[in-house]
Amino acid sequence: MSKRIRTVTGGREPHQGTRSVWRWLLVVLYVGLIWTVSAIPGSTLPSVAVSDKVIHVAEFGVLAYLLCRALGSQMPTRSRYCIMLLSGLATIAWGVIDELHQLQVPNRTATVSDVIADSVGACLAVWVWWWAGARWSWLR
Repeated sequence: MSKRIRTVTGGREPHQGTRSVWRWLLVVLYVGLIWTVSAIPGSTLPSVAVSDKVIHVAEFGVLAYLLCRALGSQMPTRSRYCIMLLSGLATIAWGVIDELHQLQVPNRTATVSDVIADSVGACLAVWVWWWAGARWSWLR
């Protein structure tokens, strides 16, 4: 790649801005999905065979991973630890907001144990992003 293109784009690849937009779009869509599912009244929720804590860990783990990827492409000069910290904290904050939102939904409750499960999912996901991204750059 020519030096001129790198200078104009701030050292990033020309397609990196587009990649960042798509990654942020995925984050926004996923957050909207979490909000929509949280708005379903408790009486109409389907019964599942696994603990709701497992669902919380997976749900917020995916959000943290998506945030790591979006922030990583948005701020390529930041350290990976900074990306992990920002993603983890933002995911945990969204977990708290989600629980507070559920207080307003009929037959739904907000519990500290759900926020803990959300936090565990966030921590696991940012660790996976850090570990796997160091080995396979396409996962970053």
